[in-house]
Amino acid sequence: MKTTLLLLFLNISIGVAATVDVSRDSTNRVARKSLAVTTNDVVMIHAAGGLQAVVQFTEFGEFTASYKWRFLAQGAQGASKPVTGTGKVRGDYEQTEISPGKYSMKAGPKNDTTVKAGDIRIDWFYKNTTSGWLYYAPSLATIEILPAKDFDSKP
Repeated sequence: MKTTLLLLFLNISIGVAATVDVSRDSTNRVARKSLAVTTNDVVMIHAAGGLQAVVQFTEFGEFTASYKWRFLAQGAQGASKPVTGTGKVRGDYEQTEISPGKYSMKAGPKNDTTVKAGDIRIDWFYKNTTSGWLYYAPSLATIEILPAKDFDSKP
């Protein structure tokens, strides 16, 4: 009993970081923006609660993109140390002709189009073998393209 209460107290006191998906605002489905990204673009994401991340796309391929990221959470005692990582997104879609010239598309089994940068999530979509799109809700995050040299100094 004492162990359970202590763990509960620690969770409340410390606060458990929540993942934030900035792709969609459930209260406003219309307000969604897109941002074109290409190789070496550095995208700065400022999300609610002081969460920040930079994502740099390092390679694009046929329905894929590789990226590296840096993430910073704002804690109760100020900024924490950045966490870094890499990731890959893949668009996998199955297309079915529903009538001549009209098609229906649905996600295939290998579809994984969510860019994951620490606790921040954002949707990616394939454009071509050199670029893609990021989709986000401006009510949940502000996003900007930075010079490539800024990746190591942000956030």
